[in-house]
Amino acid sequence: MKTLILFRHAKSAWDQPGVDDLDRPLNARGQRDAPVMAGWLLNSGVIPDLVLCSSAVRTRQTLAALQPLLPEETKISVRKTLYLASANRLISMVC
Repeated sequence: MKTLILFRHAKSAWDQPGVDDLDRPLNARGQRDAPVMAGWLLNSGVIPDLVLCSSAVRTRQTLAALQPLLPEETKISVRKTLYLASANRLISMVC
């Protein structure tokens, strides 16, 4: 049986006027917390075989904190289609 993990990005910055939502980075708290989130996930004993990540800057920054802790053979796919994806689209990507 497969296990699906939905992992949200760490806290993002809202204080940068004119920055498109797709380009919004993590704030200082998010940069601090992302490695903690990654450690919690891996300490839970759940190691992903595949990571699907939105192309948004903040999601890629969160993934960057997780990536060094993943086994080398973990497949990672960054997809623009995940950004603002509907529930149906998400389901179609993981089934």
